[in-house]
Amino acid sequence: MTTGSVAARLPAARHGVRAVLIGAVSLVFLIVVIIGGMVSLPKPATTHAPSPVAVADIPSDYLVLYQQAATRFGIDWAVLAAIGKIECHHGRLQAPGCNPPGTVNNAGATGPMQFLGSTWRAGTPPMTVPGIGPPTSTTGEGYATDGASDGVADVWNPADAIAGAARLLRANGAPADYQRAIYAYNPAGWYVDAVLAKADEYRGAFAPGASGSARVVLAWAVAHVGRFTYNLGPPTDRGGSVQDMQSREPAGSTCDCSMFARWAFAQAGIDIGLTTSTQWTANG
Repeated sequence: MTTGSVAARLPAARHGVRAVLIGAVSLVFLIVVIIGGMVSLPKPATTHAPSPVAVADIPSDYLVLYQQAATRFGIDWAVLAAIGKIECHHGRLQAPGCNPPGTVNNAGATGPMQFLGSTWRAGTPPMTVPGIGPPTSTTGEGYATDGASDGVADVWNPADAIAGAARLLRANGAPADYQRAIYAYNPAGWYVDAVLAKADEYRGAFAPGASGSARVVLAWAVAHVGRFTYNLGPPTDRGGSVQDMQSREPAGSTCDCSMFARWAFAQAGIDIGLTTSTQWTANG
């Protein structure tokens, strides 16, 4: 057994979607245009954008992490997000093993994706939190994965835990057989059904062409529409390095077009520059 799920027994929380800011459509349109001209992005394939349910229910940082991990391991982001919902309500469930950090539930599961210690890192004693250390090189050693690009794997770091979950699904049959992969994550028929049902809720419109890096960029953009008011210049947070922007949310509540686009592309590891003119030049 991989997990000891508790969140599936709780009613799904619903959060109101914030009002869309003036010019939000222009911001996302700018991003789509830039994506269309950047030859460095992967070739398009079919996928589903996040549904309104997903955007309202999944914290923006978690949505981006699900997309990034899914792209890395070649699986459906919605299935990964559905597991995150059922396990710890995207890190928000107040229960042992989910919160506070460092706890273990009565099944021995720990962290936002509810890994057993020995599943994360082989040799971890039962009912204990696995140690922070290098990512495992083989799945026989466990699924400890570095999703934060900091050289270590921490079951309590959402980026690492979500990447580890994606790795586990891929190793156990995804994307060819999601039922088998989900059953390997938690061997219960009700669990498989619940994950697949929630994944269906999270999938939005069919979006040909949004895959790989483009999917990550668009996921961040969609998740952040309506979260800022327009302001040109300070105190808008223009971000630092790509790694800086991947590790945190923008400070404050204001943005302009170039800032919004820069933060979105940073989630895919791309720095398109600080100003609209440089971003347009980068687009060719």
